[in-house]
Amino acid sequence: MWHLLENCTSNKDTKFPDFISDQGFIEHFQISSSKTTKKGQEHTKRLNQFKKQSENIINNLNHEEIDIHKSLEIAHITNIMKYPEHSYEYLLESLKSTWDKHLNSLNNYKGPNSIKVFMVQYNDIGALQMYENYPNEIEGIFIGDFPKHKTIDYRFTRDNYILDYLYKYNQIIDYAIFISYNKY
Repeated sequence: MWHLLENCTSNKDTKFPDFISDQGFIEHFQISSSKTTKKGQEHTKRLNQFKKQSENIINNLNHEEIDIHKSLEIAHITNIMKYPEHSYEYLLESLKSTWDKHLNSLNNYKGPNSIKVFMVQYNDIGALQMYENYPNEIEGIFIGDFPKHKTIDYRFTRDNYILDYLYKYNQIIDYAIFISYNKY
């Protein structure tokens, strides 16, 4: 797999897969925990609108003329992105439909495929959280120093339901790489 990651190149010939090497391929796709329609992911649409608004604010400030003879005024400008509705159900729906779509594309792929990698990217930063639930006792030992519930950002690697779902495809896909918040 490391050889594939280090030596793959962008696939310019077709839409599937995104990266290829002599040993296999990497298909990269994004999923969301916001509502997804034929027009795209709500979170991505709102994020793009937010970025455009922020750029306009900065451009307006950069083009504003400053009169050096007037007293300096300091302004505070805030631009807040309102998150659309997010849910675990939307995340599952997005993953399953996108995964299935790419599996169908794999059926038509005739290139190198000794190593098959799906790279799943989740960018909805802070939209979902999960809890670690420590029991009060483990085999009769009291664990009083551990909190019962600790909130963490959503992580695929701790989601047994999704890991079990993906494991069903272990004879088809060799590796699943999860990318979130610009981390692997």
